[in-house]
Amino acid sequence: MLSGSVWGTGWRRGELVAQTVRVDGADGQADVVIVADVRSGRLVRALELPWSDSTSHTRCGVGGCPVKGWLGDDAVLIHSLIYRSDGSERSRLLAWNIRTGALTRVADLPERTVVSVADITR
Repeated sequence: MLSGSVWGTGWRRGELVAQTVRVDGADGQADVVIVADVRSGRLVRALELPWSDSTSHTRCGVGGCPVKGWLGDDAVLIHSLIYRSDGSERSRLLAWNIRTGALTRVADLPERTVVSVADITR
């Protein structure tokens, strides 16, 4: 059973909306990026981003992994934060293709970066 709360801003592209949801599950906490159809409310796709991994780093977590917009009609932009055990962080802008499921790195970002994205179309 999952329970959670909405995190950050939802981004709409046509009849789809992308949003990050924070969830608590049997395996711990995670951020889940969901894409839903605005007319039917049907869940189109979901991407789980766990909060921790085997290296004791915390992914997402406190700052979340918020959706930052769309890249064309098929890719959701996500700001991924990884907090290392030494207090440093790694920040990346990712593109998640909702048709194929591919997750690719768009950019590695400096620490403490604020990401602001305008509507990007091809």
